[in-house]
Amino acid sequence: MVTVVNNNVPVAACQNITLQLDSNGLATITAADLDGGSTLTCFQQATIELDQYTFDCNDIGVNEVAFTITETNGLTTSCIALVTVEDTLAPTVVCQDIIVTLDQDGLASVSVADINGGSFDACGIAGMSLDIDTFDCSMIGTNPIILSVTDVNGNSSACQATVTVVDAIYPTALCQSITLILDENGLATITPDDLDQGSSDNCSNVTASVSIDTFDCSNVGQNNVVFTITDMQGNASSCNAIVTILDTTAPTMSCQDN
Repeated sequence: MVTVVNNNVPVAACQNITLQLDSNGLATITAADLDGGSTLTCFQQATIELDQYTFDCNDIGVNEVAFTITETNGLTTSCIALVTVEDTLAPTVVCQDIIVTLDQDGLASVSVADINGGSFDACGIAGMSLDIDTFDCSMIGTNPIILSVTDVNGNSSACQATVTVVDAIYPTALCQSITLILDENGLATITPDDLDQGSSDNCSNVTASVSIDTFDCSNVGQNNVVFTITDMQGNASSCNAIVTILDTTAPTMSCQDN
């Protein structure tokens, strides 16, 4: 009787690979991915196993994976492969439009939380920033704003939102009463500045008007005049002033000989 014994050990040959995590922050491999040309003996049936098949955000970098061949006769061999896990996917950035109202100083501000509409990344977000976060009277209307998001692995992306700036604060109208003297033609005129006693608004670009700006002999005495101040948004406030008209010009006498 001749007993044939196979004492040859299979040869495990590994290859290093690089993996990219998917949008869920996961990646998987098979034994074939790490097989760099392993050989078996005359026992052509064997099992090949890895000590790690699945990778996630915690595995970013270089990972040592054991590649082991076991033949049916029990002979085993193994090698170590280097699996480099990378995250190259940029975060998903979601923006939302908002409306902001200027305050008494003509200013308004927004934060990342105001603009962020649910941005996310599988491995985590490291930071968010805005290219504009403060608004003033010169920016009334719609303004584009950029939200930038960077994940923990340095990938970044951005989106654009619209910030609509409004001024809902009414001006403060302050009036003063004045006295005018009719000229030799029986006329007198005023401008809004003549009745303004220090009116104010959070935004300085305002217009002023008066309900009456020209007076004649029929207006001698006290006259109620409405002074109105209007800002860029159309907010308006008014106050009443008394314009007293005086006629101090003596008549011109003309005589003829008889």
